[in-house]
Amino acid sequence: MEKKSYYVYHFENYFIRVNTISDLVGKLGNIICKTEIDEEKCNGYNFKEAIKKINQDISNSVEKILVFTKDLKIIRHEKIHTGKTEIGNLKDIVLWSDLAKYTKDEYDSLLDDFTEIRLNEEIEKLEKEIEKLLKLTNDYFDLLAIEYDKL
Repeated sequence: MEKKSYYVYHFENYFIRVNTISDLVGKLGNIICKTEIDEEKCNGYNFKEAIKKINQDISNSVEKILVFTKDLKIIRHEKIHTGKTEIGNLKDIVLWSDLAKYTKDEYDSLLDDFTEIRLNEEIEKLEKEIEKLLKLTNDYFDLLAIEYDKL
């Protein structure tokens, strides 16, 4: 497998998987808060609207998660429904070892070092994104825990 394909696969997988959080937030909240949304129709958006009448803090917390994942959801839908998507994180990174396989040209190994630096920068961006999403999700779970304790 080419190195670029490897990274594209994992970045795409991230975009697909991270978006299940908004559905899970809604489904878990629906159970704990007893909003009685039909399970098949329950997601973060429907739950946010239903809980708004009961607990504005929880609704606001869900809204923060939904806003945060909005752009990620667009990328996910494009990938799932069309099979195509441009992974912006990798767009400007040249993987010289892959390119050399096609051109049969020699290249300076320092270019591989530069590629690794750029890949690590993009991975660090994702790590920070995940940390922020985890914080938002933990804040939401803290609010749900209060509701759970009332059961």
